[in-house]
Amino acid sequence: MRANILIIGGDERELEVGKVLQEQGLQVKVVGFDNYPHSIPLEKVSLLEAVDIADAIITPLPGTNDKGSVYALYSKEEIHLTREVLKNIKTGIPLFIGKAKPFFKNNLQIFGIKIIEVAEMDEVAIINSIPTAEGAIQLAMEETKTTIHSSHSMVIGFGRCGFTLARMLYGLGAKVTVTARDDASLARAYEMGFQPLQLEQIENRIENYEIIFNTVPAMVVKKELIEKFNPETLIIDIASRPGGTDFQAAKKRGIKAFLALGLPGRVAPKTAGQLLARIYIRLLQRYYEKY
Repeated sequence: MRANILIIGGDERELEVGKVLQEQGLQVKVVGFDNYPHSIPLEKVSLLEAVDIADAIITPLPGTNDKGSVYALYSKEEIHLTREVLKNIKTGIPLFIGKAKPFFKNNLQIFGIKIIEVAEMDEVAIINSIPTAEGAIQLAMEETKTTIHSSHSMVIGFGRCGFTLARMLYGLGAKVTVTARDDASLARAYEMGFQPLQLEQIENRIENYEIIFNTVPAMVVKKELIEKFNPETLIIDIASRPGGTDFQAAKKRGIKAFLALGLPGRVAPKTAGQLLARIYIRLLQRYYEKY
């Protein structure tokens, strides 16, 4: 198949995706890498000159901001998928994005573009949890004066990312507590050797923990909770923006708190990109009728 794949924006993960797809015989063009410091084996094009010939479009997992600008780490200028751009896209082709803002999704539907949101797909989220968890642990190592081994660490949320993170911490010898609302999740945490704790019971024991990892995209690490923290507690929040931590309250208490977004692209872009590429190949087979 000689399909034209257009990658719009992103970081080194998307470059790696492009390389793998090109090795599979696809024609790959990229937009938004004019400031990338190294040469790449992919054709750089402008958005308007390539969008009308694309058979499928890949945008980065972070998607767009609230103004409609595509995440593009190495672009000289902001990339906007305006109506002028969208109307030139072939009707019915798939456009892959992490999570689409409502206004962007509406515009895509108006122009008959098939939108596939991949961030919440199990196969993507589970794969992405590997470099995310490694990056969170790396940050914890850099920001503490003690080892992860024997640390009292809490993971808030036991979804796809919390599961991987708790398992990795446990493998390093941490004393891991998993906090969740769902009884089945707590039962699984217990089965895996973690200390289960109902989310509503955090306040009773929070002063015992050295590192708090939050994966829940809702305000769970509240001011009232932070006031009970040991001053040396480290908070690493890996939930989607704006996170689930009251960062102002943490700052007032002198507690280190980080909203650690985009960890796969920062700590392991090559591996993350290669893993994503395998998934995109399967998605193209599923959603692109001429594949």
